[in-house]
Amino acid sequence: MTPSSVSRFSGPDSDLSDKGQAFTLFIHQQLCNKRYRSTDTRQPGLYPLSPLEPGHIFEVNGTNTRIAVESRFRQADYRKKFTWTDQEQMDVLTRFQQRTNIPVFVVIGLGGLPAKPSHLYVVPFDKISQYHTVDFSALEAFECNTGGEGIVFDI
Repeated sequence: MTPSSVSRFSGPDSDLSDKGQAFTLFIHQQLCNKRYRSTDTRQPGLYPLSPLEPGHIFEVNGTNTRIAVESRFRQADYRKKFTWTDQEQMDVLTRFQQRTNIPVFVVIGLGGLPAKPSHLYVVPFDKISQYHTVDFSALEAFECNTGGEGIVFDI
């Protein structure tokens, strides 16, 4: 995918990768505000800096506190369970969090469009680090409203 393909993310023929990239860009835009700033030196929302790190790292403005964000989007509005990752990515996130002491959060969008998900969840990685598949009801406690103050991390 190239930067020029960003405009086709939410079209009806977008593939899973395009939707995931569009959702990552949405999350990046939601977070780059008065509360957080990106530490990434690349164009937002396109590629992780390394396959051995989460998708993005942000700094809480006015502090040295960093958070890592891994994002997942699923078009269907699941009401039971869905698989959010595989074992390899879980291992990557676990090793990163242990090595850096930077808390990792998984931001999950369900339903709607990548740039406007029906439901948005901000889940500390530690809460789902043992599960490839997550029950929808287990996410309800982590639902986030993107209006008002936007996405807020419990750090």
